[in-house]
Amino acid sequence: DNLAVITSGSINFTGESQTLQDLCDAIGSSTLKTIIVSSAYTLTEETTITKNITLTFVNSGAITLGAYNLIFSGNYPDSPAKKIFNENSTGKVSGLSFAMPEHWGIDGTADQTEINLCILAAASNGTCRGRGAYNTTATIAIMHDDANLTNFTFDFKGATVYSNFLGAIITVGESTNTYSTEFNRIWLPDIFNDAAGAVIGFKEIGINTTQNDYYFGQLSNDYFFDNASTRQANSIGILQFPGGIGNYRSRYWNAAPDGWDVGWSMGYDFTNSTWATEGANRTYAYNPRVRYHDTYGIYVGFCAGCRILGYDFENAHVAGAKDLYLAYDVTRPVSGIVARGESETIATVAVEIEDGSWYNVIEVNPHGKAITDNNTVGKNAIRYNSDWYAYNFYTTYLHSNLTNQTLYVEDFTVFQATGTGYGIRVNDNV
Repeated sequence: DNLAVITSGSINFTGESQTLQDLCDAIGSSTLKTIIVSSAYTLTEETTITKNITLTFVNSGAITLGAYNLIFSGNYPDSPAKKIFNENSTGKVSGLSFAMPEHWGIDGTADQTEINLCILAAASNGTCRGRGAYNTTATIAIMHDDANLTNFTFDFKGATVYSNFLGAIITVGESTNTYSTEFNRIWLPDIFNDAAGAVIGFKEIGINTTQNDYYFGQLSNDYFFDNASTRQANSIGILQFPGGIGNYRSRYWNAAPDGWDVGWSMGYDFTNSTWATEGANRTYAYNPRVRYHDTYGIYVGFCAGCRILGYDFENAHVAGAKDLYLAYDVTRPVSGIVARGESETIATVAVEIEDGSWYNVIEVNPHGKAITDNNTVGKNAIRYNSDWYAYNFYTTYLHSNLTNQTLYVEDFTVFQATGTGYGIRVNDNV
């Protein structure tokens, strides 16, 4: 038997006027029942929908929360992609196993508001799914502000987000370092930035933001392409900026930042020239592709034990850009990096390793790129395997006084070594 919320806002149950909570209490927690919400209803007390009860929304059916919480118990509403929740005050929806941002009323303006409400309502063990086109004017924040976020699924595969504000378009992690964000599956939408300036496409932050899987769609700085390739200084496609314990063991799948000043930065925020308080340690990046970067493709600034596997750099925007750059700061080590991939354009430096960045294994297949290892002590293993073009620079350059360095060269061919170009130059005392 179906029970109905009727037009008057009262609930028809054995002829008596009761609240939605009264109706749920009468049903109990074991009998399977459906409550049909066919018109507007406003909560007058905190209400819990136990797992045996399904709320079905038809016609103009919707619930306004006001100051009262609507708490689900791992169940979900039966509704198409339309507005059914009105969070107009302090009351919140929580405990959903599945929700869509459209349930809060997507209207194409500041859609991050509804998306963030969807995230908080589903939270741990739930799914927030988006399939449409969304316009944002502030950050989509994948986190929970008063609890840990675990085993959550953000499923925006095939969706599109258009953003036109300065800041991070999507963040994962909680900024006050109070709660963890871990063991989550994040299917990101296609992201297009239309704002000029130091924008961040995707940012991982917070204490103990660990063991998440990030699956990327497009990550495009459209302002760059729409404005005659105008460089947007300090814009970043992906930024890992840990706090406290740090970001550990997260897996990035098929990330493709396109048209950013810095494609990917681990541990250093170029937008405000600040270092993270902890390393983006043991990050696993699978098949990243970086295109049209201005300064750095991937900047490894504060990271230990990271893996960057199957990378592909192509079409760097300016001469002198560095595809893979391993930085060094005395208090922020870069070590234990394993990187394997290709660099396909002539204008950039394929790999540059700063003095003090040690114990790294780099295997690169460069096409006409310089390789620079600035270490005075060495301790890196570098493997090259390609046909190279040397145009007035050293295809491979090893710093003076270098010891304990392992260099493997296979199938080495130099074409068109003009001017002062060298295939390989090894300085004195190496």
